[in-house]
Amino acid sequence: MQNYSNYENEPPVLDKWRADAATLVKEDTGVDAVILVNHGCPEQDPVVIARFDNIEVSVPISDKPEIIGNPQVEVSMSDVIDWVKLNKELLLEYWNDNLYPQHQKC
Repeated sequence: MQNYSNYENEPPVLDKWRADAATLVKEDTGVDAVILVNHGCPEQDPVVIARFDNIEVSVPISDKPEIIGNPQVEVSMSDVIDWVKLNKELLLEYWNDNLYPQHQKC
């Protein structure tokens, strides 16, 4: 599982984060799911979207993330939850447009 908490060294995967939305795959995260990260709007709670076997769920970027949407994938998505916890600070920086502030705001 990839930990990007020390992102000052800017790992290569962060090039994907320069876009308006990042699409991260297993090679980027170590998680067997596609993870979509967008820039947030002030009126929205921060979340990532995870896709696993054609099922899409939301996972809040928080200290205690949980699967929102489809409860039948909870066991399969435990790695996504762990990854969100591990990378919470960076995910929030991206959500809040603090990494690359030139992105278009909502």
